[in-house]
This record gives sequence, C-alpha cells and structure tokens, in this order.
Amino acid sequence: MTDFWKVIGSSSVQDESEIDSALERISAELSALAPDALTHFVERLRESLYRIDRRDLAEVPMVLANGLKLPQTSDHFLYARCACILAGERVYGDILSSGVGFERFVAPFGQ
Repeated sequence: MTDFWKVIGSSSVQDESEIDSALERISAELSALAPDALTHFVERLRESLYRIDRRDLAEVPMVLANGLKLPQTSDHFLYARCACILAGERVYGDILSSGVGFERFVAPFGQ
C-alpha cells in the first residue's frame, strides 16, 4: 500500500508556483502507482476531506483585501480543504484537532 502522507508530502502552499510544483510532484507519483494503490490513495483522500468537512471550518469567512467578509461557497470550502491536505499531515492534523489556522486556506485565491 502507498503511504498517503508520503505522497502528499508537505507544502507551504504560499503561492501559485509552490502549489503547481506540489501538484506536479503528486501527479507524477500517482501516475506510477498500481491501480489498487491508486484506489487506496483516493479512498484516503476522500476520508481526509470528509474528516475536515466540519461546520466550524465551513463557517470561517473569506476576508477580502478591503476587509469585507463573505461566506465560503461549497466549492470554495472544498478547495480550502484540499489546500489544507496539500499542506501536509502536520498542518492537517493541527487544524483537525483545533480548527485553528484554517483561515489561511480560506483566503481568496489561497487554494
């Protein structure tokens, strides 16, 4: 079996180039997996997304540069959860246990 968090790795997900680089690396690793290992990875991703599908995180507002606060859309919340997972096991675990720090993934264009 493939180690989910080893494939995900960790990323500071601070800008578009770092995100693109992390996604390219993950894509290359996933393309080399056997079908059963890829299925296992997808299941772990689904579980990880489900575990942080929480109301307290969904209610974190998106704050625009001018200070205007907007609610997340369902798509935005999905992208924020994906970005949180992309940040790696430690960040994901910290947010899962405390909810603190999720706002960085909700920031406009932060995903």
